[in-house]
Amino acid sequence: MQTQLVTFTSPLPLLKTFDIRIKKYSKNRSDFYREAMEKFIKEEELFDKVFAYGQKQAKKMGITEDDVDRIVHEVREGR
Repeated sequence: MQTQLVTFTSPLPLLKTFDIRIKKYSKNRSDFYREAMEKFIKEEELFDKVFAYGQKQAKKMGITEDDVDRIVHEVREGR
């Protein structure tokens, strides 16, 4: 697998706290960042699938975005 060096800046107190926390998991920064990026991508892909499913179902039911807002308010008021 090809890799590429990525650099970014961080406030020093945040970085120090981060380093202390990741030591508990026996991970280095690179391991953590790789795993965080993979998790982020998976969550975004899942969100995209859920959103697409919701759009498909709304279209089948003839519901618009305005209808969704109205329905949410109706349900919340009914609690």
